[in-house]
Amino acid sequence: MVRRFGFSGDLGFVDYESSDTPEGAYMSDETKGKIEKEVSTLLQNSYTEIKQMLLSHREELESIAKHLMQHETLSGDELKRIVNGETLPARKEKVSIHHHCSKMPPAGTESMKGKQRPVSIT
Repeated sequence: MVRRFGFSGDLGFVDYESSDTPEGAYMSDETKGKIEKEVSTLLQNSYTEIKQMLLSHREELESIAKHLMQHETLSGDELKRIVNGETLPARKEKVSIHHHCSKMPPAGTESMKGKQRPVSIT
């Protein structure tokens, strides 16, 4: 962004990208150094800003992580409630299909008993 769109106070609104070479072979070493410094400064400032943002919301992030560890998913509504400091209602326990079955199906017909075929594992 610094080379292409001039997002730099020091370098101005100049397009340093060359249509001939993406490396900017026609720039001086001094200009390349300034661009490297600007990019480094942008990255460092962004890192500092994001780190501060995450730290300022650490409690909410830890609560979100805790709920994700317990339930694996969160709905948008649940996420909003956590961020707003509200407690989540207990989730209904999911019941497997086996819980509703009165008995298991038969293993096979009477004519198949004792006639098991070997299965080849390759």
